Parts: sequence; C-alpha cells; structure tokens
Amino acid sequence: MAHDGAAARRRRHVVDRFRRQARPGPARGGGARRQDVAALSQDRHDPEAEGTMSVVHAITIKATNASSLRIRALWGAFARFELSSSMQALDYAPHFTFALYQDVAPEEVSRAFAAGFSGKPAIRVMFDRIEVFDAASPIVWAAPRDASALAEIHAAIHRTIDPARCHRHYRPLAWVPHCTLATRIRPACKADALALTGPLADPFEVVFDVADRVCLPPLTVVEHLHLQ
Repeated sequence: MAHDGAAARRRRHVVDRFRRQARPGPARGGGARRQDVAALSQDRHDPEAEGTMSVVHAITIKATNASSLRIRALWGAFARFELSSSMQALDYAPHFTFALYQDVAPEEVSRAFAAGFSGKPAIRVMFDRIEVFDAASPIVWAAPRDASALAEIHAAIHRTIDPARCHRHYRPLAWVPHCTLATRIRPACKADALALTGPLADPFEVVFDVADRVCLPPLTVVEHLHLQ
C-alpha cells in the first residue's frame, strides 16, 4: 500500500508539471475517466454527452516516420495486458490530441486547426517516462520530457474556440500532453502493467510530422498538414 501511495504521488507530480508547462487559462473539469482519440473511437461516444452520438472533432499531431517505432514497440509491450491491442485496433499513428469538440461546426474546428499549425515545423519530442491516468482503469501513456512546443500549439487552438466548448480534459489547465500506449488494460493484469510505468532507462525522441483534423466515429482524417 505504501508503494501504491508513492506511485500516486509521483503521478500527481508529473501531471502538475505538464499543466504548468501548458500555461493556460481558467481550470475546469473533474476527475472522471480521461478520454482521447483512442478511447473515444472505441467507446464510440463521449461520456459527457451520453446518448447523443454526436460526431466528435479532434485536433491531433502524429508521427508518421521511422522515429515512431519506439512508441509502437511500447504499444506491443502493453498489448499483452489487454484482450487485444487497443492502439493497433485504432489504426492511427502515435499522436498527441490537443482538443476534442462536440456540437462545434467543422469550419470552426478548421480555423482552430489552422491557428494551431500554420507555419509550424515538425515537433521533436523526447520521451523519458511512462505514466498512467485513472489507476483504477488505466490509460497508459508516454510522457514528454518538455511539452513547451506542444503547449504553444494547444494555446493557439484554444484562443480560437472558447475552451468551454472543448471536452473538459483538453481545456486550458486541465490538459496533460500524453501519447497513449494502451486504453484497455485487463483488471487481472493491472499490477503487471503499472509495474512497467515510471522513468525510462533509455529515453528516446520521436518526430511528430503531420497535423490532423479528424472526426469520429469512425476515425476519419478530414484535414491534414505536413510539418517540415
């Protein structure tokens, strides 16, 4: 139990660090299970709007080059703790999600997408930890060492659309930049999966080179931009 408490404190410290890097506006939201493109595409709806089956619009950045192989290897490492690989089933490259919207017009999301990425270069991200959201039902993720470049994009997007219209976990102050590794850890395998979280012995860099505007379900890329 002491070990569990120390791990929880460590995770809170990491999350707080990322939120400070993001430098956003007023905090909103609670502690419900986090959602991202991976989880939403499999759940097929946003629990904040259960019963509506509205289309979800997301703004993401993904890695489509050989540097993404280290993230894909971690997908495989955690897939053994799932009934089947949640990330392989997604059929989408390793990514960060900046915003999730329901009931926002596509043209508004397109303007926010342009605000976030126009003139931006590819983003080099060094990963040095594996972390977890919602330890009772874990979402496992790779943590960036420095999220400042990601935070600039996030801030530009949320200056374009009122943050109150975004999913609460992606609003300023609530957002934690994360690259998802697994969303469906089996309860019986939870302890084994959590044992693999923490500092990485061999940190690695991934180049995120394509920005996407997607809608789901099903996950469909409706706008993309290659970053140089």
